[in-house]
Amino acid sequence: GSLSSDEKMEIKSELHDRLDSVAPRHWFDGTLEFRNEVDIILPGGEFRRPDRVMVSGDKAIVVDYKFGQIKRSSYIRQVEQYMSYLTKMGYTTVEGYIWYLEDNEIVQV
Repeated sequence: GSLSSDEKMEIKSELHDRLDSVAPRHWFDGTLEFRNEVDIILPGGEFRRPDRVMVSGDKAIVVDYKFGQIKRSSYIRQVEQYMSYLTKMGYTTVEGYIWYLEDNEIVQV
């Protein structure tokens, strides 16, 4: 579809607000090396694909984006699994977050 100029400006403003709200976390400022939707390959050939993984040395941060108003406990389990995989990959410090973009709410897992 296409957006009107007003819709475009509104979305752009909301996006800037969201990014500004996480600026202190350094998720998007280049401080951390990041990988978007990169596969974590599991034994047996299965894979999982977190939305965003950021690394610095032996520290890894995983963020899963969610849209809409529904907050499910399965989202927490999903991020916990990602964190477990990253620990098994050798990262000694692993943090996990769910970012509900509609409300701009960040939940640490």
